[in-house]
Amino acid sequence: MQFFDYAVRQMAGVWIMAIASIDGDQRRWRDRLDLSVDGVFRSFWAVAFAAPFAIIGAVALRRASVSVPDLQDTPFVAAPLAIALTARIGGLIAYWAAGIGLIILTARATGRSQRVAETIIAFNWAQVFAFVLQAGPVAALGFAHDPSAAGAVAIPVLIIVLTLFWGVFRKGLEASVILALMLLGALVALDLGVDFFATAFIRFVT
Repeated sequence: MQFFDYAVRQMAGVWIMAIASIDGDQRRWRDRLDLSVDGVFRSFWAVAFAAPFAIIGAVALRRASVSVPDLQDTPFVAAPLAIALTARIGGLIAYWAAGIGLIILTARATGRSQRVAETIIAFNWAQVFAFVLQAGPVAALGFAHDPSAAGAVAIPVLIIVLTLFWGVFRKGLEASVILALMLLGALVALDLGVDFFATAFIRFVT
């Protein structure tokens, strides 16, 4: 329970960080986030909070395919559940690691190495929000049995997720508007790339 409270505090800090103005009072989110060296390592526990929602999303997609036949031929649905979940969790880890690598490389290339630790902390906890929210469109598809319902939920989810990471890059890394946009674009490209390789993995083993 104590660690759960700690995680909630960190995610609250990231949320405040994302919505705070650039020149606002940084103490509002800095006082909540654990920006210590230990805080960097503890932030990787965010993977344990995010992974169940990645699994829920994968299982919900399979259930939704019962009423949405077009989904039944997609690799994540057609493959055995164990393979689909392996690909999903493997993709999560690969995407997460690539995102952290992107932060480190960008920080070093732009002379912001001193901002790496707190950016990684914020990035890790923001990922929990992202995976929770991204399960929403699949859940909507399962309840409504209508792809348009999932699309209606997916748009605000995408906006919220991009806003979160925009805040992480702008405040954590102190990135300019152009650099933050480039990083967001790179994250989207990483997500698409990981999904492509996860799909290729499923097709290869099945």
